Amino acid sequence: MERDIVQFVPFRDYKSDAIQLASQTLDEIPRQLTSYMESKGIKPTKQDLVNVQNANFFEAQKMQFVTAMMNAGYPQPRIEEFLAKGLPENSSDLFKIQVDNPLFRNPLFELNASLK
Repeated sequence: MERDIVQFVPFRDYKSDAIQLASQTLDEIPRQLTSYMESKGIKPTKQDLVNVQNANFFEAQKMQFVTAMMNAGYPQPRIEEFLAKGLPENSSDLFKIQVDNPLFRNPLFELNASLK
C-alpha cells in the first residue's frame, strides 16, 4: 500500500486564522507517520516515550488550570479563548489580572494576527 500525506484544506475556510489553517493542514501527518512506523516494525525509543509523557503532562496541567479557573467562576469559553493567546506561566493570579485586560499582548498571538 502506497502512502500519501496530502491533506486538502479549503483555504477560504481558514484564511483569517493562520493557526487553524496550519492545524488542519498538518492534521493527518501523525497518523500517517504512526502507520508507516508500525508497517516497518519500528518501535519508539525511550526518549519518544518521554516526549509523549511530557505532552500528556502539559495537557493534564492545562485541564487542571481550566478546572480551577472554572471553579473560581470564569466561564470555560473565556478561559480557553484567553489560553489560546498563550499564558506565559501557570499562574492563576496572572490569569485573573490579565483575563479582562484588553491591552494584554502576547507576541505569538500578534504574529498570528499579522498573518491574517
